[in-house]
Amino acid sequence: MRARMLAVCLELFNEHSFSSVTIAQIALALGMNEGHLHYYFQTKQQIVLALFDDFERGAMAAASHGLDAPDRPGRYVDYLQNWFSLMWGYRFVYRDHRSLHRVAPMLPQRIAHIYQAGQARLRLVLDDMAAAGLLVASSDERASLMVNAWIIASYWIDYLTISRTGKAISRADLAEGIHQINQLFAPYLATGRAGAARKPMAKEKAR
Repeated sequence: MRARMLAVCLELFNEHSFSSVTIAQIALALGMNEGHLHYYFQTKQQIVLALFDDFERGAMAAASHGLDAPDRPGRYVDYLQNWFSLMWGYRFVYRDHRSLHRVAPMLPQRIAHIYQAGQARLRLVLDDMAAAGLLVASSDERASLMVNAWIIASYWIDYLTISRTGKAISRADLAEGIHQINQLFAPYLATGRAGAARKPMAKEKAR
């Protein structure tokens, strides 16, 4: 029951917004009265913290994806797609972060931990790409790529929300975010430095 409740809350928060969804709407979507819902979650803060636990596990899994197979070229495509899939699955975390922080003041510290751990793992990915001859970039250049790619990935939904006020954001819109990261990497890809045709690192398909 608890897992189903969290799945319904995640869908509601993603489709609408954390601040606009009420406990009464959640209970209605679950087909139960508010008293029954309060047996599991007494406040929206408890709900969002439970969802954030799942998000945190997903973020660490996405950041660590393929670290045990550094020589598999497809690993880098999967890595980027996994991040953007996580963003879409928990887009309310990225889109509604201001209202989330007001309700759950402990979240910024937890998000900072995710960023630190995720960036460290992303740096390992870039180092592996360089060691495998896929990326021609110095240590300093890889550090800059890591920061800039992380900024785009982390704030892409926020950017879309602000720049497309009043327009719904679809999963297909994430493909442009992946394209932006591809553009960051293009000058440093081994094929790009050699003058050969450049291939995008990943292409997200709309589902």
